[in-house]
Amino acid sequence: MNNTDQQPHIVICNNCKKRLQNLLKTIKKENPLLIKKLQLLPIKTETNFDSTMDNDIQPFLVFRCRDIYYGLFNKKNLYCNNKIKPNVINKIVYLSAQTFSKSFHIPNAQPSLALTVTENHLPTIIPPSQHQLVTTIKNNVDLRDPDVFYPEIEDEYHSQLQELLKNYHHKFIILIVVLLVILAGIGLGGWQIYQYLNSPTANATNRIDISQDGGYFPNVRVTINNTSSDQLTTAVQQISELNPDLLTALNDPATVLTTSDHLLYDGGYHLISITANATHTKQFQGITNVTLAVRAAKFDITNLDGNFSNLAPLKIASLTNQNIINALQTIPNLNPNLVSVLSEDQLKINDITPPTLISDGRSHLIHFTLDANQTKQFQGTLLVSAYFIATKINISNINGNYLTSPPVVVGDLTHHNLIYLIQNVEGVDPNLATAVNDPNILVSTSSSLLPNNQSSEIDITVDANATKNYMGILLVKLQAKNGIIDISNLNQDLTFQPAVSEPDTKPNELIAALKQVSGLNPTLLYLLDQSGIKVTTDSVLNHDGLAHKIDIKIIVLAIPNYTGQAVVSIMMKSTKIDITKDEDYTNQHVTIGNDLNANTLIAALNQLGPTIVNKDILAAIKDPQVIVTSDSPFQVDNKPHPIKININAQYTKQYEGTAHVKILMQSNKTDITNDGGDYSQYQNVIFLQDTSQEQLVAGLEQLKNFGIKQTLLTAIKDPHIQISSSDNPTNFTGKKITININAGNTAQFYGKTSVTIWANFNGQQRAKFNSAVETITNFNKITYVGTATGDLYQQQDQSWTKLANLKNSISKILVNNNKIYVGTLQGTIYCSDDWTKPLANYHTTNNILGNMYFDQNNILHVVIINPGFTISQVQEFLSSDWTTDIFDNNLYCSRMLYAGIINNDDVIVTNFGIYNTTKHTQTKFPTDGEMGVGFLAGNDNHWYVLMSQGSLLQYNPTNFDYHQIYNFQKTITSALLVNYQDSFLIWTNDGNLYNFKQINQPIVKVGSSISQILVNNDAIYLRCQNKIYSSQNNWKSQVESINVTTISLINGNLWVGYQEGYLFEQTY
Repeated sequence: MNNTDQQPHIVICNNCKKRLQNLLKTIKKENPLLIKKLQLLPIKTETNFDSTMDNDIQPFLVFRCRDIYYGLFNKKNLYCNNKIKPNVINKIVYLSAQTFSKSFHIPNAQPSLALTVTENHLPTIIPPSQHQLVTTIKNNVDLRDPDVFYPEIEDEYHSQLQELLKNYHHKFIILIVVLLVILAGIGLGGWQIYQYLNSPTANATNRIDISQDGGYFPNVRVTINNTSSDQLTTAVQQISELNPDLLTALNDPATVLTTSDHLLYDGGYHLISITANATHTKQFQGITNVTLAVRAAKFDITNLDGNFSNLAPLKIASLTNQNIINALQTIPNLNPNLVSVLSEDQLKINDITPPTLISDGRSHLIHFTLDANQTKQFQGTLLVSAYFIATKINISNINGNYLTSPPVVVGDLTHHNLIYLIQNVEGVDPNLATAVNDPNILVSTSSSLLPNNQSSEIDITVDANATKNYMGILLVKLQAKNGIIDISNLNQDLTFQPAVSEPDTKPNELIAALKQVSGLNPTLLYLLDQSGIKVTTDSVLNHDGLAHKIDIKIIVLAIPNYTGQAVVSIMMKSTKIDITKDEDYTNQHVTIGNDLNANTLIAALNQLGPTIVNKDILAAIKDPQVIVTSDSPFQVDNKPHPIKININAQYTKQYEGTAHVKILMQSNKTDITNDGGDYSQYQNVIFLQDTSQEQLVAGLEQLKNFGIKQTLLTAIKDPHIQISSSDNPTNFTGKKITININAGNTAQFYGKTSVTIWANFNGQQRAKFNSAVETITNFNKITYVGTATGDLYQQQDQSWTKLANLKNSISKILVNNNKIYVGTLQGTIYCSDDWTKPLANYHTTNNILGNMYFDQNNILHVVIINPGFTISQVQEFLSSDWTTDIFDNNLYCSRMLYAGIINNDDVIVTNFGIYNTTKHTQTKFPTDGEMGVGFLAGNDNHWYVLMSQGSLLQYNPTNFDYHQIYNFQKTITSALLVNYQDSFLIWTNDGNLYNFKQINQPIVKVGSSISQILVNNDAIYLRCQNKIYSSQNNWKSQVESINVTTISLINGNLWVGYQEGYLFEQTY
């Protein structure tokens, strides 16, 4: 209830006035004086009110008008001892929901709304009859009581009550006057009304104006097919920030959208302005503009460039649609849009001019039209011009008549001479001369040569249908004379052909090279197989793996009908590369190597790389037949030294010669000479059983967080390094010893050094596991260890046995009735009956195991928590079934302080309260901004809770009464409480350890991060960050290592688990 609530302005609607008038009329008929005893006031309900706070105020009726509730009251009921009652404030009556629900409610014009009140959580009311209400008022209002007047509530509301009665008396007269005016108006204004209702602006005053609802949306991108109203409407409707009124107007079919901007079919987005006209709609009016980015759904190819006549001719078999498309796709750097349209299945090619490509080996200009109007993503047409050349030349289209040319001299009309005639006739078509050079060409003749050097007409039939690049048949006519062929006219430059490879330039190697070259004159090719020729060259073929121009001479010595000498130039390279060189790379960067073996020398040359080392040498050393050696001495001193490398290639097929290369090489072995040191000041770090190399290595590794050099830690893992100590470890508990480390000349290290340490022999390494030790438990003289990788180990009679691998980190181990129960951190529970099948699996993304324990009835309890949220499961395992324990709802728990059995009761303590799940009781801690940070069930049968603001509370577990027994006067974020002798210990997050008996002064302050506290008789052990402290050692650190994962007391000794998997036992 708020005394500052403002008085609502009273404006009762006509419907409520009418119903209230009817009620007041009935009351007045019974007794007019009753009206003066009634008061009309607003009502509000308070959820925290109960009926005792209503001060016996009971309204006769309640009604709601314009979301305000009003009540009709007996005036006398509002006062007590001539003073207004306290729940009437600022002319508003505050009532409880119970009283409100007992009142008579006048239903609204809409009954379904009148009888249910949701704003103030009021119940649904079914009102009694009006007769019952009047009877109730008569029976409860004493007309003999003097009138009560209180100005603060008598003004507006009572005046309205009186006004309602006056309105009722004048109602009939006003009604008659209104009817007369309406009848007169109907006759006079009928035509005007008709015109008004049928005009476009008939409802202008009620229509929504959209003229200001447009906007500029350049980041909205939409694809449309055209600029029709429907397409534009679809585009505008995709604007998420569009004004809701305009969006609704777009759904009206009478709203018209237009644009004066052109839709560009270029595949890009362009801003266009769209006009929305709602003038002809009934609900809306006005015109507005919307600007957004639009692109055409189809790309118009009309504006692309289709002129390719300036490019090289395109090769094509024939002018079919697909062949033309394939040829166009070979054009380099083709417009990406044209590339895309050429891949469309429905692309058409029309108006090919000329329609046929002549296969004469010449290029021809072809025109055609690409039609994209039937494709899905493109439209328009594009005129294309390009030169095409037939991929197969039809030799029948070539001129074959050379009778007017001078006769050609040949010795006979054998096959190769017929080709000679065609290639050497004056004016021969180049395509024909090239065609007859094809090895698959067929040439024949039925003509013969006339004797006595007479000119003869020779008809030669050329059939190219068996060749790859030609087709057709051609009859060639020419003049020939019988005589000797001078091959001096057959010189050829074939250096444009690919280089051929031969070992050298011996005659047989030159002939083999000529036969490998494409395009060699058939006559010369014929002569190469004859015995009466000489093939030689004056050119030098370097054995460097590179191509060189070689001029080869073909000299006719004794072959009938042939004479002269022809020179053919080709490109040749030797198949053998001579690597003979003397190279000095000592002025280049230093290479790394640890010996002078062949592989090391080769690796050193590769370190220099192709920018420094001759590429032939780098290629040669990859050949397994190449011999790589060095006669230089090798020195291990971390300094660069010159090394001469010999590379002998005489036994390889591809290379020849011997190369001598000088480089600088430096060993990358690590010198450990200066890596030793004295670490004996760390007296509680290293625990050894003896001075064997294995134990000494383990001891040195324990120094890794205390400054020992990483290079030395890496070196001692090399099994070839010698590690020893001459100090005798017997008969003492701690001693300074010297460890000698000799790396000799191992693969990665060299040198000698020593390390001085303080070795403790009062601790014994019990085991070394493969991963971190997470939990250590002992039952009946049997020790169990669980690791971070889920390995479960059991030690019995000094030997360890791996029982199972449960895959996930083990956080709890219990033994009950000779069975082992294990819980993983993720909430999976296993039993030794069958390690392969979990008893239960609560493993989800957030769940972890809070605790598991047995009660006095040997029932296993498992608490699964969801950190920061809830205790999501509390389960019991009975016989063979799991059942959910006790809770109807999850417990909110940002931290769980305790879960277990106390005095035969199952108790869970969170930072918000204590939950006795056996007795089904819940006790929340006092709030006041505090939360519980520590809990203890004391030996004195009391429970103790330490709160975050420093309050130490003592609880009676029987009735849960509590009282503060001490206040630390500081903020505490976490704490551990443990019973100690006849008192208890409190360890807070600021590192202070208190004994409750002397709570005003801490026993000791050790660090600022608490992990574990253990008590054994008088001894106290604390695990804090990287240290373990003991009261038996005057609180000096027992162990210094950031890798300690857990501690446990077994048979009075402290067992320590490490991240590296070590498990040590320390005795005192």
